[in-house]
Amino acid sequence: MPRFAAVVRVCCLIGKIVLLAVFVNWVAAAPLVWIVRDGLGPDTIDTVGIKAVFKFLVQWGVPALIITLPLFGLLWIERRCQPAHSVGQNDE
Repeated sequence: MPRFAAVVRVCCLIGKIVLLAVFVNWVAAAPLVWIVRDGLGPDTIDTVGIKAVFKFLVQWGVPALIITLPLFGLLWIERRCQPAHSVGQNDE
């Protein structure tokens, strides 16, 4: 069983690195999402005020949420696979 737990922890680490890289790139793309929130072309209608903010948050926030939920799942799985510390042992 310890070998399985080690494999799971390594897979979780790889998944966390990939998801964090994707999330950082998505955060960096926020200005681009703001610029193209109304689309490109002659038939675009500009949104302003609260409607523009809401449209941006939906277009940017939903994918960010989709990226972060598996990340939190991997963190939870990794914590479950860690061995429990015995009482009375030193961490030195």
